[in-house]
Formats: sequence, structure tokens, C-alpha cells
Amino acid sequence: MPGDNLDSPLCPLGCSSGYIHVLSDWDRDGVVKGRLFHLVQCENCGLVHQHPRPTDEEIPGFYPKAYWWALDLGRTKDRVILGIRQLLWWDIMAWLERLVPQRGELLDAGCGSGIFLSVAHRAGFRVLGVEQSEETRTIIDRQFGLPVLTGGIETLDETTRFDVITMFHVLEHLANPLRVLRQLNSRLSEEGLLIVEVPDIKSWGFRLFGKRWRGLDLPRHITHFSLDTLTTLFDRAGFEPRAIRRFTFRNAPALLVFSLFPSLIQQTKESSRSSFVTNLARMAFQAVLFTIALPVTLLETAFGGGEVILVAVRKRKLAAKPGCLSPAFP
Repeated sequence: MPGDNLDSPLCPLGCSSGYIHVLSDWDRDGVVKGRLFHLVQCENCGLVHQHPRPTDEEIPGFYPKAYWWALDLGRTKDRVILGIRQLLWWDIMAWLERLVPQRGELLDAGCGSGIFLSVAHRAGFRVLGVEQSEETRTIIDRQFGLPVLTGGIETLDETTRFDVITMFHVLEHLANPLRVLRQLNSRLSEEGLLIVEVPDIKSWGFRLFGKRWRGLDLPRHITHFSLDTLTTLFDRAGFEPRAIRRFTFRNAPALLVFSLFPSLIQQTKESSRSSFVTNLARMAFQAVLFTIALPVTLLETAFGGGEVILVAVRKRKLAAKPGCLSPAFP
């Protein structure tokens, strides 16, 4: 999704104050070679972001050609892999279904490999995905037969409104998240919900692993959020809080495991090209690691240091006073 990318330290939330250097690092996945990337923190609102912020022309070069998983559902092993990946969404879907008991129109902005689209469709939502990559649209059409538009929010019909808009690990990829959220606000129905999940820059994982924390994923992750800065962002985009979770079964343990064993990410993406036995061995190994990581992530979440932030917000009903934030998340 394109944004108004500025080659300056000005905060993506519009602050004009100074900034503090947080860290500098290379692309640990090796996609961008020979370039050092820098994270800074706004002295006013505390938001952490890349400086300089990348341009629209630069961002596609941050991603490898095969960024999303493609499966051949004609093969038994790929159907098993798909079933496991769909199962990992169970707690998020259960939470969403409690918030939205009446199924309606759902937009997944930045739908990736389409796994969540397929789960939401099976749960009874009328789904539509939006993704930048034409390759992604082709993969989702072939695997699930679900509708996906190529491009940004501006490609949607201006009259279309959605009851639910989801962004799972998309917001951190945006150079101008405020502009995109304001666009999404105009696409929500009056009682609609926006669901967003991001890594938490104040997590125990970041404090422990530093540059090796998978939630950083430089340079693909451009903007890095805490609950405070996420709340500020939503307020400035015209949203008010509805609900929050600090743990998801699919992502919280994964951030710890992939921080310790980054090679597992590429092995997972190449699973469709591996033998059934190799995949079973890899998944068994990952299951052991996730089982070990699970109580750790639950513990850090209980003490306010969770790996992820999952929030539901809605259009603000009453205008907030200038300079004041909406009420905190319940």
C-alpha cells in the first residue's frame, strides 16, 4: 500500500519534534545487501520508525520474489500443511466471532497468502482481499477461489462499506500508516470494526534479542508500535478502542522461536518443495519449540511484555477534544 514517504526524520504520525537513534542493522534475510538501516524514536509521541523512510519505489525491492507460500492442494502433504496453518487461526477467529456475532462483509487488507481469508470465508463472512502483488492474487485464486484486488485501498469501489476490516501484520510494513488508516476509516460501516495485529516493540522478546528479534524484520518492517503509539495512531485516524488482546496463539510463540532459529522461516516457506517426511520432521521440531515457547509468551503477556498487540477499534462516535486521546483500551 503506497504512502506519502518522506526522506526525513519527521514522525509518521505528524510530529515535528526531534528523534532519538534506537539501532542500526543490516537486512538479516539478505534480500537487500550492503545497506545499513536505521531506526529512530520520535521524542514527542515515542513512535519508532525507519529513518530515512523508504520511498514507494524502494519498498518492493525489500521483498524476495517468493515472499508468500504457495501450495499445491492436489497433493496430500500440502493439504495437511494448509490444515495446520488454518488451525493456527482458531483463537483469533473465536475472538472475532464474539466481537462480530453477525457475519457480514469482511475486507482483509494485505491478505498475504490468503489463509485467513479462507478461514473467515468458512466461518460465514463474505470476504474480499487486497494485496499489492499480482502473484499473490493468482495464488489465492488458484488455492481458494476467493476474490482479491491487486493494489491499495484506493482500488476499492468508493461506495463499498465493510462490517469488518482486518490487517494482520501489515501496519508495520507501511511508511505512512496514518494515511492508510484514515482511508480504511472511510470504508467501514457505521458499526464496523477494524482489527489490527502488530509486533510489540516493548516486548520482552525485543529486550532480550535486540537486533535479532524477528519482530524488527528490517527493512520490511518500517514502523514499529507499542500499545501507547498504536493508541495515538488510532486516535489521530478517527478511531476509538473496542477490545484488545496481547497474545495470539499463531504469532506470539512464533516471534520467539523465529528469533532463536531464523532459518526455520525459509524452511517453512519452502515446505511445498520438500518431501512429506521432511515436512513432518520439520513440523514436529517446530511443535516442540512452540510448546516450549508457549508458557514463556503467556508469562510475558501476563506481565505486560507480550510479543504482539491485537486490537479492535471502531469509528469514533464523539469528537475528541483537540490534543486529547480517546479512552484507553478496555
